[in-house]
Amino acid sequence: MLVAGLKSLKRTVYRFALLRIAPVLARLTGRRPVHFLHVGKTGGTAVKAAFGAYPFPWFATPGDLLIFHTHSVTLSDLPQGSAAIVFLRDPVARFISAFGSRRRKGMPRRYVPWTKAEKRAFMQFETPNALANGLLSGDPAEQAAAKRAMRSIEHVAQFQIDWCGGDLETFRRRRNEFILIGHQETLTEDFDRLLSRLSLAGQLTLPKSDKAAHRSTERVELNAAQSNAVSQWYARDYALLEALSRVEGEFV
Repeated sequence: MLVAGLKSLKRTVYRFALLRIAPVLARLTGRRPVHFLHVGKTGGTAVKAAFGAYPFPWFATPGDLLIFHTHSVTLSDLPQGSAAIVFLRDPVARFISAFGSRRRKGMPRRYVPWTKAEKRAFMQFETPNALANGLLSGDPAEQAAAKRAMRSIEHVAQFQIDWCGGDLETFRRRRNEFILIGHQETLTEDFDRLLSRLSLAGQLTLPKSDKAAHRSTERVELNAAQSNAVSQWYARDYALLEALSRVEGEFV
């Protein structure tokens, strides 16, 4: 209980410092606060590792103060008019990656034990394919268990649109606050674009190590029916990606 309480206090202090103190510090030093919103399993850990700042602000960018947030901070937590960065990913690919990461309890980069709900989920569904089949099941009890698992496993349970305002209307209203919306599938290219926009072109590189980037070498594929079931679950995220694809034909 004591350890859990201390961890919770640490997260609260980080959150307060990064949301309240860091922007004030930026303005006092004549810098623009730029918030990095970290969507789980989209390449954010690799980006943070490249900047060598997890989760503290980093001062090396000319005129900016980068504020690297934990997973709990979303666009809704930032005041209107903020400058933000976010990376997104195809929802089915992210589901597979997130399931595998939590199945391994975050290893090898770090060890994060399962919650009771996660343990129950992984005892019932050992693979992402099995969980997708559960969503397709004609057995009401199995389908209900699959939906509980989807809501219980970290990263699997979260929708990417929640980091972008929570709904398409809010995202469209605040889209211009993002100085970059990158895509995990084009991470290297988008990271280079980010460096250019921060006047750091050619000065940093993404980590090559799978461990440093928190990148799995596992290869899992869903069949068409399984992929469709997962896609339907993340329909809001696909709507977000579709909205983004209409902006100059690219993720910007």
